[in-house]
Amino acid sequence: MIRRQAYEWRNVVPTDHVGNYFLGHPVFNPSVGVRSPAIPAGKYIDIFTGGYGNNLDNTADVRATQFIIIDAIAGWDGTKIGIPGGGNGKQSAFVGIRVETTRYFQNPDGSLQDGLPTNIVPFPDTIGVAGGIDSVFTFGEFADGLPTPVYILPGQTWGVEFLLPDGSPSYTVENDYEVHRAFVKYLLLEDSDAVVALKLLMDGIPVTVENINRYKRSLVRQQLYLDGANPIPEGTRRLS
Repeated sequence: MIRRQAYEWRNVVPTDHVGNYFLGHPVFNPSVGVRSPAIPAGKYIDIFTGGYGNNLDNTADVRATQFIIIDAIAGWDGTKIGIPGGGNGKQSAFVGIRVETTRYFQNPDGSLQDGLPTNIVPFPDTIGVAGGIDSVFTFGEFADGLPTPVYILPGQTWGVEFLLPDGSPSYTVENDYEVHRAFVKYLLLEDSDAVVALKLLMDGIPVTVENINRYKRSLVRQQLYLDGANPIPEGTRRLS
């Protein structure tokens, strides 16, 4: 089975909520208001279970019968303007991928890179209609997602991380562009499709939906050929 999946993280909780995170996507009551919890400077926040904004119960683990292809990530630095420690209307955040304990993005010398800057992969693309907010559009190379998808193998734990080098204070959210966000889009392959994906990977063939379906069709054709090449066994003859 092949399923398209997506997840959006927002660093917001109801104003009257105690704590920095909320399980699931809360439905906000306008009369209560929305609060953006403070984010420490330089802290990698797992958007699934990092303890900020909307969270999940469990970490993102790939089961033995699953295979994941991450093909797009994006984010948004929503640090509010005009408050102590606030932002300047520009994108300063990073979004990155972690597999087990290894962060995916590195510099040419092998040193750790914080991830993709949100001014290159903003979520969503934004026209600066408000005073002080820059217009930001996805860099052309990433318009269709990651140029090279990231494979998560069976049994591995993975995550998407959000980082603000200068941090962000806590504040009341009054506009959509004041929300810190991160987004991930991926393909979830299960059962026989996950087995085919591993076979393609071992053979050095890119794991795509087209290649998976092509491989399965070749197996069917091969079986049909073998069935046609082998004579049909005759039944037991009755001797008189």
